[in-house]
Amino acid sequence: MVDSILESVKLDLGLTGDCTDFDQQLIGYINSVFFVLWQMGLTAKPLEIHDSASVWTDIDTKVSEFNLIKTYVSQKVRYMFDPPVSGSAMESLNAVIKELETRLYWYAEYER
Repeated sequence: MVDSILESVKLDLGLTGDCTDFDQQLIGYINSVFFVLWQMGLTAKPLEIHDSASVWTDIDTKVSEFNLIKTYVSQKVRYMFDPPVSGSAMESLNAVIKELETRLYWYAEYER
């Protein structure tokens, strides 16, 4: 299991850890998603990563289920970094993201 936020997102995108060509772009997308999580009320403050040293447990979240957050971050970054070409694949990815957002909202409310 990869604890680094950047490295695990890269793995989810099919990039190897030694490929650093897109790190700055991915870091920007990841930070944007963390800002969205904060706006959704799921984190106490938006996490900002700068490199692969940041780990998932750095997130100050109201949601104790990190797998939902990990999947959400990876899917949102995929949507921004490497969106599907076909319309049906794009609709499918959007549906997954919306479902994750709904579940995160619900989980956060349930945990309070």
